[in-house]
Amino acid sequence: RRRRMMLCSAAQQSKKKKGAARDSGGFGGFGIAKQGSTPKTTCPCGSRKLYGDCCGKYHTKKALPKTAEELMRSRYAAYAKGLVEYIVDTTHPDNPLAQKDGGVSLRKDVIATCKKISWDKLVVLETENVSENEAYVTFQTYFKVKGQQGQRSQGFHTQSFVEKSRFLKSSDGVWLYENGEQDWEGNQWV
Repeated sequence: RRRRMMLCSAAQQSKKKKGAARDSGGFGGFGIAKQGSTPKTTCPCGSRKLYGDCCGKYHTKKALPKTAEELMRSRYAAYAKGLVEYIVDTTHPDNPLAQKDGGVSLRKDVIATCKKISWDKLVVLETENVSENEAYVTFQTYFKVKGQQGQRSQGFHTQSFVEKSRFLKSSDGVWLYENGEQDWEGNQWV
């Protein structure tokens, strides 16, 4: 499934924070919180920080992400841990699935993704700050689909895609995920 997002001219004229891609390392898991997962384990976002010092503080509402990249990483970690409520709560009301049927489709999509995907690795490619209230984060993620049938079940192959996500600040200054455009053309079995 390919999502499209309209990129406004302001985004194209924005200042970009570029640099070498930041490899976030890999992690195991099958999209559901592991038993024994504690604040002293490594964070699934690949920062190499302890979970409690990284995304765990956002997931437990002890702090709010200060940047769009921090929010993106925390949402990735939430998918890896199966934290459906966090993902739903950090989605902007303008997101198409959030608008459709009162967010029921969004919740169902998040639950299905958490159950079917094993997230392996996150690489942040670029962070683009358009303004104080709008930013884009482009990243590549590597994952495996659980429960494949037939030939696809032989070998449990890793796949990847690149996404450019748009983040907006709410009226109270909280970063939220608005939408993203996924590029599956470069998808390859690793």
